[in-house]
Amino acid sequence: MVESKSLGNKRTVLIRSAADLRQSADAAANLLGRLDKDVVLDVLESPANGWVKVKHRDGLTGYVQSTAVWGL
Repeated sequence: MVESKSLGNKRTVLIRSAADLRQSADAAANLLGRLDKDVVLDVLESPANGWVKVKHRDGLTGYVQSTAVWGL
């Protein structure tokens, strides 16, 4: 068992397989980068319309399809 005081409020997800990071929640949006499998990302906004806004540890922020991540 883990005590609640040991848990943080930050939510993360894991990339299931290689995925594209887009500038907006649209498959036609500008490509910001390619995310490799097992990359951990911080969730910035709740998923909407099949996309989730995330932030990479290097500071890059964008949208990834929610089907490409584990942990939602």
